[in-house]
Amino acid sequence: MKYSLFICCLIFLSACSSNENKKVENDPKDQTPSYKQAAVKKSGVATMIKLPAQLFAYQEVSIFPKVNGYVKNVNVDIGSEVREGQLLMVLDAPEIVQAVAQAREK
Repeated sequence: MKYSLFICCLIFLSACSSNENKKVENDPKDQTPSYKQAAVKKSGVATMIKLPAQLFAYQEVSIFPKVNGYVKNVNVDIGSEVREGQLLMVLDAPEIVQAVAQAREK
């Protein structure tokens, strides 16, 4: 009887002990994660975004000739930077040339 009581106490105590010290081999919490490694390469950015937009000049001026005529020569392109007094285009006005010729005849 003494031994049976002693064995019962041992079984009881072993059942009450914690399982913290016991390791389970297939427990995913205890395994260290493994990661794949890749080499770093230097390259440009491959992302391109197309968005609708409008571009306006810093300063815009409308140009009107003093006489009516035909454009003979254009010295600048659209969007070119110009300075004050710069010749932009040459006009041909045959009516004015004819009027000047008639005025000289008199």
